[in-house]
Amino acid sequence: MALIGTQLMSKVFGQSKAEKAFRTWWDTVEDYMIYSLVALGLAVMPTAMVTSSQLECTLCKNETAYCGENPDSRYDEDPIFNPWWVKQACTFNGSVGSFMLHFPYILLMIALVLFAIERVFTVVFKEGAKHETLYTVLVHRKVIREESTADVVDGRDIAEIKQSFLKSKGYYISYLIRTVLELLIGSGLAIFLIVRGLPMVATKKDIICDLHGFLYECAGHPQELYFILLYIVIVITIGFILCNLYNLVWMFVPSCGKFSRFMSRYKNCMKCAGMGEDNLASLNRVYYHNYDLHLLLNLLANSSGIAPAVAAIAQFDESFYNALKPEFVGADTFVDDGGELRLEFRAPASTESRALTSAGAQIDIYTEIIAFNNQIEDENQISEVIADSSETMSKTFAGLNEGEEFLARVSTVMDGTVVSSVSKIVSKIVRK
Repeated sequence: MALIGTQLMSKVFGQSKAEKAFRTWWDTVEDYMIYSLVALGLAVMPTAMVTSSQLECTLCKNETAYCGENPDSRYDEDPIFNPWWVKQACTFNGSVGSFMLHFPYILLMIALVLFAIERVFTVVFKEGAKHETLYTVLVHRKVIREESTADVVDGRDIAEIKQSFLKSKGYYISYLIRTVLELLIGSGLAIFLIVRGLPMVATKKDIICDLHGFLYECAGHPQELYFILLYIVIVITIGFILCNLYNLVWMFVPSCGKFSRFMSRYKNCMKCAGMGEDNLASLNRVYYHNYDLHLLLNLLANSSGIAPAVAAIAQFDESFYNALKPEFVGADTFVDDGGELRLEFRAPASTESRALTSAGAQIDIYTEIIAFNNQIEDENQISEVIADSSETMSKTFAGLNEGEEFLARVSTVMDGTVVSSVSKIVSKIVRK
């Protein structure tokens, strides 16, 4: 059973890298809840009475000692029924409640229904490609640290992807309807378990079976086991409901989402700096007025942090990206006779950069040198991260080969993620 459960978790409940990148903690908790239901169903499957009757029945011969008062029953006769037939007949003639009879299958069906809701909406609305596409862009642009195996994404692709998100609500509507359905169906299942299942499992301890007027008292059904498991299943189902309730609140109450709170602080800082709605038009178009991208970026921030979500906005908002660019100081940069290169640069001093810092972001700068000759063993030289400063900063790279051509890049880093960068080609060694 453990092997079956492990395979089920990896194959059926497994998600692609793109799905994991936009999966929140409550979605993960829901997955484990569904997996728990499947594991419980598989664990108690050998006790399923519908496949293998475990009843042992004995004829009631004395109304006071065995089956209680029933004047219509014949206690003084022995019908000499086949014991195996009696056991089977008492299992399926209604003496055993249907809930008790099918309990392991009910667990598996509950798990299947809850799992199917998400998968069906992914297929029907065909919106799964949205997060796959966005994930491909973010991996290629190194916003998400993952080995990129996809095709190269150029500026034209970015424009096409941006256009596909423009005024699009498909992913948002799909996500909202799925959450509401999970909430409603989960609530219905919880009510069914409490109203229908709990009384049957909790109160009916003795099974009295009537066969052609003869009473039999039967035992052997795993009532205590089912009673305990039923309470566990009810708790899991209520937990599933609470996760979906929180999800709805998170969608409609901005203060519940950490990225929404951050962007609200950022927007307020921009307004305090004298920036009006006209200056925030591109940000509104990419984030605030874009239902699909707004939701996906909030999901990304929950799983990967605020910085990747801000870097993603920079990929879609060119003016925001440019505002966060550092700048080189001086027209030329030389490599001296000792193979040393000195870069001078300044951190971004834009209103956007100051607003991000005021909103709580940590802005730093780092530089790197990339050799165009792929034959050298150490292709990149990367400096340590340099704290943001309004003054001109510098970094010296040593051990560069004479005659080589290099790409010098200075990047703005927010909480460990590159949000913008500027680069220039350093000519071959120029001797002073």
